[in-house]
Amino acid sequence: MSSSSSLSSTTTVVLQANVETNTENYNKQYLCLFYVITAGMLDEDMGSDEQEIIEMIHLIIDVDQKQTVALYRQYVRPIYVDVLNDEYKEKSGIDAELVFSSELDLNEALRKFDSFLHEHCLHPDLGIKLTLVCENCLHLRQCLHPESVKKSITCLPSYYWSYFDLRFEFEHMYKTCERNNLNSMLEKLNISPISESDYCMRLIKHMELIVYQMLNDGTLV
Repeated sequence: MSSSSSLSSTTTVVLQANVETNTENYNKQYLCLFYVITAGMLDEDMGSDEQEIIEMIHLIIDVDQKQTVALYRQYVRPIYVDVLNDEYKEKSGIDAELVFSSELDLNEALRKFDSFLHEHCLHPDLGIKLTLVCENCLHLRQCLHPESVKKSITCLPSYYWSYFDLRFEFEHMYKTCERNNLNSMLEKLNISPISESDYCMRLIKHMELIVYQMLNDGTLV
């Protein structure tokens, strides 16, 4: 795995060295794990206060190879927020300086990731099956979709309009009626949580561990 050094510190890309030259991706299946946090509430309340997205992570898994091919993290500069309180910074682990110094607003961040998919032969327009995976519906339905409308982002890529709900898929695969979160899913699978101060990065990595186990136990596609 290698990290791109040509990007600013507000965008981090970690990918396999040969992914950009891979021309055999066509008709392959990829899962794109997606996690955002806003400048407001986290966890089950995220999006309920209509705060802006300030960090966005995509993690792409090759289903056939059961291998992570790219992790793409962006800090997004908000328009209506100019400070993060200490309690929020402590809970989220986010670097406020990276957020407010980011050259990307939400529209630019979305376009930049879309271009990344094209450049690395991972875009659905190229015949790739790319399926978004979210912990629950909040990341899209309460965060990205309404904020995109509010900011007049009219060309939201099609892959943001359908997704696998990880909680639902987990409950279906493991025949449980409990209301699960990432921590309880890790516990049920006997997977140890990772230590990571950044809230968004920690949870996307937990999703990655869960998805790998689910791919080994069955299938998500």
